[in-house]
Amino acid sequence: MSLAGLSGDQIRLFIDGVPLDLSGYPFGLANVPVNLVERVEVYRGVVPIRFGADALGGAVNLVTTDDLTGTHGAASYQFGSFGTHRLTLGARHHDPATGLFARVGGFLDDADNDYAIDVEVPDDRGRLAPARVRRFHDAYHAAGAKLEAGLLDRPWAKRLVLGAFVAGFDKELQHNVVMTVPYGEVEYGRVSAGATVAYRHVLADRLTVDLLGGYAHGRTRLLDVGDCVYDWYGRCVTERRQPGELEPRPRDQVTWQDSGYARLDLGWRLSPAHALRVSLSPTFTTRTGDERRQLDPAARDPLTAQQDLFTLVGGVEHELDALGDRLENIAFFKTYSQLARAEEPLPGGVFRRHGRDTQRLGLGDSLRDRLQSSTPPRSTPSPAPPTASGTRTAGPGATTTSRRSATNHRRRRGGRLLERGLRHRQRLLHRPDQAGLLRDDAAQPQR
Repeated sequence: MSLAGLSGDQIRLFIDGVPLDLSGYPFGLANVPVNLVERVEVYRGVVPIRFGADALGGAVNLVTTDDLTGTHGAASYQFGSFGTHRLTLGARHHDPATGLFARVGGFLDDADNDYAIDVEVPDDRGRLAPARVRRFHDAYHAAGAKLEAGLLDRPWAKRLVLGAFVAGFDKELQHNVVMTVPYGEVEYGRVSAGATVAYRHVLADRLTVDLLGGYAHGRTRLLDVGDCVYDWYGRCVTERRQPGELEPRPRDQVTWQDSGYARLDLGWRLSPAHALRVSLSPTFTTRTGDERRQLDPAARDPLTAQQDLFTLVGGVEHELDALGDRLENIAFFKTYSQLARAEEPLPGGVFRRHGRDTQRLGLGDSLRDRLQSSTPPRSTPSPAPPTASGTRTAGPGATTTSRRSATNHRRRRGGRLLERGLRHRQRLLHRPDQAGLLRDDAAQPQR
């Protein structure tokens, strides 16, 4: 994925405003079930303060259904070439009398990835000759589940939801970067589990309070202890003097990462045309590891070097709606703080500590002019019988109900970049690099 020429850690991913790695899908967008997403919001360059994050490229927010009432279930199964299978399940239930709400979802991915590739294979005389072979060690397996439970539409809370998730994947590694050396036993994987809590309440129809907290624990493993030399046909042609295909030594590496996240959003509707928002979001991440096949057991393992990163993003935003919601202007101010601590392994088993503290301020303004006002015409809705989902449809010549109008209004406000006309780009002063000390050493899974 690329936004404004930037990719990777320079783009933030969210589901309903919650970071992707705390939403039960920590391995990327490929694992998010398609039937879970109602729409996609893309923000280029400017990240709204309500996400509590900052990124040079922008942000992508996957929005699920706004209607959590009633009982609903969905399932999908997909299959494709090269042993590709994908199964997703989801269900939810809401009891209006008590306000109790529950939702469960899960996914299962499996792929052999045994497609043909063109490589050079030595002949009987040891000379390299072109050949087409099938990949024999490139399978991918992933699974995950998420459970949410809480209360909706209570006098003291518009929404209170507790969630828990667990997900994992395993990936085989077929060859080196330039496709000259085949591997037959190298594999890596990751398991992640966590919990979230979300609270939302509206006071006097003017003040909105949103609280979000989450914790995630991840365990990544790279296993390379094979003692065979494999050819491109998957045959063990000879024994290695020392285990290890990536390097002439065995590796059994485990990395642990713990992340804590919180966010407070306050929204105040000053008038029908003016709104003020305040956001504060701290995040803490720590990482360490262990090499279980260390060459010198008496020396300190370089993977045990500690890496800590604390960030604090805050901001204030003013929104002006004019000309019947046709013209929208958002002016904002952001403050960004970063505290990074890390240990650097040096020769001789010595570790040197590094630290960096960064504080930056930024401001910006965005202006959007809709060529056609999206405000629906005012008319008196005529009554209609409820549909199967429990909502009422509009009668002949009438507009939709207030619930549908409110939903459309939220959608117009949420998908700002989907309808942008004129916009001034954000001007931030010397943004720091957030991810330099916490980049995964293992490769990301390839489907």
